[in-house]
Amino acid sequence: MNPRVWRLAAVLTMSAALVVLLAACGHADFTAAATPDIAKAAAAAGASVTASGEGKNRYPGGTGATWYQVARPGQAGGVVIGVLTFDSVAARNGAYTQIQFRANRLPSTVVYTWGKAVVQMTQIKDRNLLRELAQAMEAAGAK
Repeated sequence: MNPRVWRLAAVLTMSAALVVLLAACGHADFTAAATPDIAKAAAAAGASVTASGEGKNRYPGGTGATWYQVARPGQAGGVVIGVLTFDSVAARNGAYTQIQFRANRLPSTVVYTWGKAVVQMTQIKDRNLLRELAQAMEAAGAK
C-alpha cells in the first residue's frame, strides 16, 4: 500500500481516538436538576456570598450567566465565581473548552463543569478559600 495512504489512515485513526477521548473526559453529568449551588459551597468552605449579579451568556446554547463574590466574614477580598448555564451537554462542553483554553493563559483561574453549567473562579485573593471552595464544589459534583 502507498505510504501516503498509511499515513492518512494513521492520522484518521488517531483523530477518531482523540474525539472519543475528549467526548469521554470527566465532565459532570448533565441534568437539569444539577444546578450549582454557590451559596451552599461557600458555606461549606466557611465563607458566604457577599455580592451577586446576572449577565448575558453569549456562548452558543447559553441560558444564563450569574456571578458571585465569595469571601470569609470580615475579609474584603475572596474569590469571584462565574456560573454559565447551558441547554445541552454539547453547548456546555464547547464553552468549557473555550473557557479552559483562555484560563490557561490567565493567572489564578480555575474552571469546572457542574451539572448544566461551566463554573469559573477568578480574581482569587484568598488561596485557602479557593482550595476549600474547590473541595466543596467537587464534593457537590463539580468536575
